[in-house]
Amino acid sequence: SRGDWGLGSPKANIASPICILGVMNAIIASGVGGPEVLSLQETARPCLGEREVLIEVKATAINRADTLQRKGAYPPPPGASRPRI
Repeated sequence: SRGDWGLGSPKANIASPICILGVMNAIIASGVGGPEVLSLQETARPCLGEREVLIEVKATAINRADTLQRKGAYPPPPGASRPRI
């Protein structure tokens, strides 16, 4: 049925995380700094918690503002969180 992905009822309470087997590519920051600390690495796929989804990303980019924020030279807009890159 719609909303049922083999996990029982769509309204079922899933207490434990769902771990997806396999690996994925990720941009990893080895420390604080500019783009030189960022590298593309293969990593384990994440475990999903309650009310979380995994989205397949076909392409992404890092903007100049993102790299400046990592260096502490460009503050995020008011109310925005710090970049996670």
